[in-house]
Amino acid sequence: MPMHAEHDRAPTQPAGGPRLTVWLALSACLVAGCAATGAPTSTSDSQLTRIVDELSRVLPGRYSRVQDRDSAPSPGELVVSTEQLEDSDGLLALLTQQTSEGTRRFLVEIDGQLGPDRLGGTFAPVDASGHSRQRCAMTFHLRTGGLVGRTDPDQCRFGSEESQTALLKEVAFDGRRIVVGDRVIRVADGELAVPQQIAAFYRSRQFQGRAALREGGSWRQAAPFALDTTAVRITPRDAAAMSLGIELELAFYRTNEAPGHDILLRLSAFDGDTGELVGRAWSAADSVYIGITLPRLQVVLRH
Repeated sequence: MPMHAEHDRAPTQPAGGPRLTVWLALSACLVAGCAATGAPTSTSDSQLTRIVDELSRVLPGRYSRVQDRDSAPSPGELVVSTEQLEDSDGLLALLTQQTSEGTRRFLVEIDGQLGPDRLGGTFAPVDASGHSRQRCAMTFHLRTGGLVGRTDPDQCRFGSEESQTALLKEVAFDGRRIVVGDRVIRVADGELAVPQQIAAFYRSRQFQGRAALREGGSWRQAAPFALDTTAVRITPRDAAAMSLGIELELAFYRTNEAPGHDILLRLSAFDGDTGELVGRAWSAADSVYIGITLPRLQVVLRH
């Protein structure tokens, strides 16, 4: 597996930050009969039912956070569960976002049609006790291959009058990835209350691995291990449960925010004592194999 050095840097983002749809290329067709990429798609009641049925089928599951090239790895996962509403053609989705900063949960509901290319619904944050105490209207814009939901910050307000904030929440889905964006604005002066946050998640994958470290004239084998794409490091150990002295990390990696740039799979090996990067390899996000081959280290992962 070829090794690559990371010397080039991605273009700097505009100061205001990108909208989700700037770089999220919607690729999985949720609406039958779609034509040109990016074009609005009209819906009927039967199409709405079909969209909800398809989302119920493809949306649930685990998604790993996609790492940015210009920042340190930030392990994270998004878990999505759905249920269809009994009293309508709508859909209710619970999204649980787990990162190093903690766990956040929110409900997204699609419950009706607003126009030819728009669906209505709601967004509701869920507190630690499992309750949603406030809801905001969310409009879902259908595009060829997926949909983007947004709240209206003029209507989605939180807090007391003196310290009230407005929330622009965006959620985009294209069949394989979910992008969640948050822009919290102080109502008093229109400035951001906290830095804008955008996190991309790609459907999680788990690999079975083998590793070996050369010591003297022989190779010390690690016991078989599992490694998933959440960027959480593991330490391979031999049959006697002794560490091989390395740590492995597997993550999805985004080289550029512009549309058309693929998400890659990145395998990294680090010295277990110093944390120094020992080796790194890239492959396509849907690869079956990825590995690192060095004079003193061999790692092979298979999905």
